[in-house]
Amino acid sequence: LSSPTNSTFRHTLQSYCTMIHFLCTHQMLPEAKTLIQIVVSRKGKGSASAVFAAILETKGTQRSDIYVFSGLITAYLESGFLRDAIECYRLTKEHKFRVPFDTCRKVLEHLMKLKYFKLVWGFYEESLECGYPASLYFFNILMHSFVKEGEIRLAQSVFDAITKWSLRPSVVSFNTLMNGYIKLGDLDEGFRLKNAMQASGVQPDVYTYSVLINGLCKESKMDDANELFDEMLDNGLVPNGVLHY
Repeated sequence: LSSPTNSTFRHTLQSYCTMIHFLCTHQMLPEAKTLIQIVVSRKGKGSASAVFAAILETKGTQRSDIYVFSGLITAYLESGFLRDAIECYRLTKEHKFRVPFDTCRKVLEHLMKLKYFKLVWGFYEESLECGYPASLYFFNILMHSFVKEGEIRLAQSVFDAITKWSLRPSVVSFNTLMNGYIKLGDLDEGFRLKNAMQASGVQPDVYTYSVLINGLCKESKMDDANELFDEMLDNGLVPNGVLHY
């Protein structure tokens, strides 16, 4: 991949892309990754469209798409060029290519780290609309992150989308959102969620009661807290360290 020092030959973007396709097709992925990083480093920020076009132009009949596009998105992320990474993802979608969900997850993690919460949720929805399988585990992680940052509306949007994607909210889903509302002092919404949980056949656990009881105590509603504590015991649940009663 190197040329003699006295040579005047310089690789063009197209020649780099041709080599990247060749390496990926022959499963020489570490070498391909190095070349992709060189291309991203040399072309810099705002180059996603040009690099993507060159990759398409040099593709030929080689079956290297999944590795090349995934590697390109990752390289832009690692270089801190988040907009380019997202643009690359959207271009792959537009051209009917598919990248592994693991690559999408890397983009989501970067967005989370930068606290671009609306973008996180929007990007995840884009991924789902592309046919990536919906994961209740991931919905719950997103909700937890939004609640932690006080982004209750986004947490509610995630919760509402669970059923849209043919999943059923779990006790963790209900508890996470409930905890978010109680933290903001919204007891009414907390109890509405408890009722919705029971109506859907999901039984409250110790954490559910703990969150609600602690919320009542903060509002000095001790009679209501006692009543809920008794209900918890009647349901055979044993208080744990989460309950500061």
